[in-house]
Amino acid sequence: MGSSEFQGTESWQQGDSDHSLALHANMAKLSVNSVYGKTITNKENHKNVKYSQDPESVSVRIASARFVSLNEVGDSLCEVMNHKRALSMNVPGVVGLSILHLAKPKMLEFYCDCIARYVDKKGLPICRDGY
Repeated sequence: MGSSEFQGTESWQQGDSDHSLALHANMAKLSVNSVYGKTITNKENHKNVKYSQDPESVSVRIASARFVSLNEVGDSLCEVMNHKRALSMNVPGVVGLSILHLAKPKMLEFYCDCIARYVDKKGLPICRDGY
């Protein structure tokens, strides 16, 4: 674990034990979790969005092979969505998927050991995909 993750975990624990540090703990949780969330970003879903009032500009964008969708925002304003021309796949997706793969059994273990014993199961969603 890197130093920022360790500091985040330490702040998290301090905030859980001392409620006056709860805001600091929540900010630490957010910063540590955002690092994980960024590793599982699917950049293939990223699009370019352009707004235009010029009908000719909109027509050129619609004729492009990268065209995705057109939305009329106002009387003369259009939102044109296109696929990006090039993608830079520079996020470590394997890291995010590995974390998810390692965390899921722990979450299910917690569910079976604690929640399933002490909480009414009606209305509780659970994923049943092979674990």
